[in-house]
Amino acid sequence: MSFTVLGYTYSIYGLLTVIALFFILILLSISDIRTHRISLFYVLFVLLLGVAAIWTLPGLKLYERFIGMACVSVPLLLINIIIGSGKAKHAGIIDNLSDKNTAVFGGGDVKLLAAAGFLLGWKGVLVAFMMGIFTGGLYAIYLYFIKKKKKTDVFALGPFLSLGIAVSIIGNTGTRFVDWIIMMVKTIAYASSL
Repeated sequence: MSFTVLGYTYSIYGLLTVIALFFILILLSISDIRTHRISLFYVLFVLLLGVAAIWTLPGLKLYERFIGMACVSVPLLLINIIIGSGKAKHAGIIDNLSDKNTAVFGGGDVKLLAAAGFLLGWKGVLVAFMMGIFTGGLYAIYLYFIKKKKKTDVFALGPFLSLGIAVSIIGNTGTRFVDWIIMMVKTIAYASSL
């Protein structure tokens, strides 16, 4: 038995994988809103779903999954280290890089994107991250203008990343979007070379 969503066909096991992911993303989002922390349990569950997806959501090669683990999470980790150590040097003190005041992205956000990268592959996690940052940024601007938050305040990014992950996996939208962009760039490059 199979199901088609947005032109992408899921097996029953693939559909169950996606439903389990949605359930975990909802719990993760609620937890992050309440505590401003993403539990390692949720991250490991997303990674476990990524391992299961090798069989339940075929189509991605293993190397695409490993690139997905690193292509967003490693740059974010480096940004945290560079900005965190820069603040520590500027203040003349040595801070712990995991401290919320020195990190741009929370450690849970970085780990979630690594696990989601294994599930979605590099194309899917890029779209999920961009969508999460865009929607989170719009929400931050909204909070700033209604005077509920200051520029220096933090808010939970997990729900927005979860939204990006959910949209990216529905109908394999993330991978299909990046493939469309690549095709458009190739078409424009080919047309301009004529």
